[in-house]
Amino acid sequence: MSAFQVRVGLAVGEVTIDDGGDRRGVAVIEAARLEALARPGEILATEMVRMLGHRRSNVTFEELGERTLKGLARPALAYRVIDGANGTAARPRVLVADQRLPLVGRNQQVDAFQSQWSEARGRGLPG
Repeated sequence: MSAFQVRVGLAVGEVTIDDGGDRRGVAVIEAARLEALARPGEILATEMVRMLGHRRSNVTFEELGERTLKGLARPALAYRVIDGANGTAARPRVLVADQRLPLVGRNQQVDAFQSQWSEARGRGLPG
């Protein structure tokens, strides 16, 4: 079995929920496309996330330049989120049991992640 790897895309904006429970909106598209571009263990964010978060957390944002994101008319400026304490890629808050900023609309994925994370920790993996 290969190591469990996490990739995260972060965006801010209006989100609508249709009758079937699907989330729609530019922020949803941006987050999904950034997640797909991220390397394992990496968090990518939009310019708006950087603007809102740079003074509120112990992370820095490394500009990666504009990225063309499928489904959007204009390129988006992307940033890599770096842990301010040690200069490495920041770990998602769910890994450090901080639920102040919950993930919205990804209950199935979060549940699967929590299950696999618990299993990995039970085998003595770091974290």
